[in-house]
Amino acid sequence: DQRVFMIGEQQITANIVIEWCQDAKVCITTFLAWIARHDVDVIIGWNVVQFDLWVLQSLCQRYGIDFSLGRGKTPVHWRESADRDRRYLSIPGRVVLDGIDVLKMATYRFESYSLQTVSAELLGQGKLIDSNDLGHKIGQLFYDDKEALARYNLNDCILVWDIFEREKLLDFSLARAQLTGLKMD
Repeated sequence: DQRVFMIGEQQITANIVIEWCQDAKVCITTFLAWIARHDVDVIIGWNVVQFDLWVLQSLCQRYGIDFSLGRGKTPVHWRESADRDRRYLSIPGRVVLDGIDVLKMATYRFESYSLQTVSAELLGQGKLIDSNDLGHKIGQLFYDDKEALARYNLNDCILVWDIFEREKLLDFSLARAQLTGLKMD
C-alpha cells in the first residue's frame, strides 16, 4: 500500500494515493488507525526515531491524541541517552529500523548519511528535492502543490525501501538479532 496522508481539500491526483484529511488531528488519527488496521510488524525509515516518530509523538501531545502505535494500541516507550543526545523507542509488538543506524551497524561508511547521499551512492538516484533550503521548499509545496509534496514524500519512502531491499538490511537485522540475542531495533 503506497499512500500519503495529507492535510487539505480532496484533489484528483495521477498515479498516487493521497488520504486527504481536514486538519492535523484527523490526519494523525487516520494514520494511526491505518497502522492498527494493517498491523505492521516492521516500520522502516530514515532518521525515523530521532525525527519522524519524535515529531509525531510531539504532535500527538499537542492535539491530545494517545500515541498508541504498538500492537493492540499499546503506548510507545521513549528513553534518552544520559547526555540527552540520542532517543530510543520501543513499540510493543513492532520493530522500528532506522536505515542510518542499520547501515552503521553493518559497517557501511559514507561521507554523509543523508538519504540523498546514500541513495545516490547505492541506488544511483536521489531525492526529488535536493535543496539547501529544503524546509522552505517543502512548506512552499504544501501551500502551492500538494501533489508534488506527496510525490516527494512517497519517493523518500521508496528510496528507503529500495536501500533496505538492495542491501538486504532487514535480513541483516534479523541475522544480527539471532546471533547476538539483541533486539532487531
